[in-house]
Amino acid sequence: MVLGSLPYGYSHAQNQLQDSLKHRLKQLQSQNVQQSDTAYINTINRLANTYRFYSTDSLLMYSTRGLQLSEESAYTKGLTMALTRIGH
Repeated sequence: MVLGSLPYGYSHAQNQLQDSLKHRLKQLQSQNVQQSDTAYINTINRLANTYRFYSTDSLLMYSTRGLQLSEESAYTKGLTMALTRIGH
């Protein structure tokens, strides 16, 4: 019985984290934070990571965006995070 509830619990937690990170992106946008800002890029990369086991399409979409923004702003840490997600 306990094992049957673990996947749901994990999935539910992931959904909450995804919602939280999406909300954070909207907050940053409403505050007119540039997409080249490291906080924005880190949030995109963290959001990508939440999809790694469930939706590779979303993982790739967010990671590619993080990669693009990191390259444009020469943000090495963001570039590394995005490439790691794409290669996962």
